[in-house]
Amino acid sequence: MPIQLSFLLFFIALIFSNCSIPSKLNGTWVVKNVKVGSDIMTPMGKWVKFQKNHTQTSGNGWVQHTVGTWQFNNKTSQLAFLQTNGFKDEYGPFSLKIGKDEMVWKREEEGQKVEVTLLKTDIIPQAPPDKLLGVWDLEKTIEEEEDISSTYDPNQKRYLFLKWDKIFTIQHTPQGRIMGIYKTHGHKQEVQFVYYSDPPKIETWQYEVNENKLVLNGVISGKKMVKEYRKIDHFPQ
Repeated sequence: MPIQLSFLLFFIALIFSNCSIPSKLNGTWVVKNVKVGSDIMTPMGKWVKFQKNHTQTSGNGWVQHTVGTWQFNNKTSQLAFLQTNGFKDEYGPFSLKIGKDEMVWKREEEGQKVEVTLLKTDIIPQAPPDKLLGVWDLEKTIEEEEDISSTYDPNQKRYLFLKWDKIFTIQHTPQGRIMGIYKTHGHKQEVQFVYYSDPPKIETWQYEVNENKLVLNGVISGKKMVKEYRKIDHFPQ
């Protein structure tokens, strides 16, 4: 086959390959890995959804926080985003490599190479913070490896209510009802409780949710503590 013809066929194949990329993008993608320089900084439950009309939405878990449009440049194989409800992306488009169910974005941000790997999915993923919502009955409290449940919750009625609006309530304590706000970390399973008090009391816990079980681990007032909860569908009286 003549060299000129081979080059022409390759060029045509490349054009058709790039033209098919927008159709490959359509759908929901979840972030598998984010590498910034030599550091792994993967957000929990991060996803982005591409529509055929070149609109896109993104969020973390069950929380959608951005909307906008997307554009793919066939000549440069670059993917650009425009957020219509947020700040301007100052770092420019990503170079894009896409397969059937996986794609990789690359660009430079503040002098560091950024690489994002995404996997195609049929559903928006549930992030660990989403699993915290609900009513949790306190079953066991351990302080410095000693079970203090009988004194910490003598009536076995203490429970924790984590609401969607980031308000928490603790009921049936010696002080009565305790309230505050809670904040979850975006990159690790950590939750911070800020109590409505003067001055505000702040506690930081590592959490793990396994089906209907919640375990909190933290150092509170200089002591290692573990609290074990069970999810329930009612408010204990």
